[in-house]
Amino acid sequence: MKAKHTIGIKRYLEGAEDAHGNPIEGWGPEEPVKVFAIVPTSSVEPAAVGREAVITGLSILAPSSVQVSRKDRAVIDGEEYTVEGEVADWTRGPFSFKPGIQFNLKRVEG
Repeated sequence: MKAKHTIGIKRYLEGAEDAHGNPIEGWGPEEPVKVFAIVPTSSVEPAAVGREAVITGLSILAPSSVQVSRKDRAVIDGEEYTVEGEVADWTRGPFSFKPGIQFNLKRVEG
C-alpha cells in the first residue's frame, strides 16, 4: 500500500523555555509525513453550561517507519490536533506483512 496523504507533525520539545528561561511546553517546526489514511472518528458537542465546544477526532493510519509520540501535534488542512493516547503498532500480527501504525488525534474548539 502506498502512503498518498501528507500531514504535518510538530515534535514535542523537551526542556523548552520562554524568553525568561522558565520551562514551558514547546513544539518544533512542522515536518511533512506521508500516511495511508486520515479517518474521521468523531465530532461531538458536549453539553456544558456556559460553553459551546466542538471536539473532533481523527485516526491516522501510517507506515511503521513514521515516528510519533503522544506529546506531538499534527497539522491537517491547516488545523492543529493533539495526539490522543499511545500509538497502536499493527506490525506484530500473525501475517507476513507489517501493515503499519495507527494513532488518534483530537481538536477542541470553544
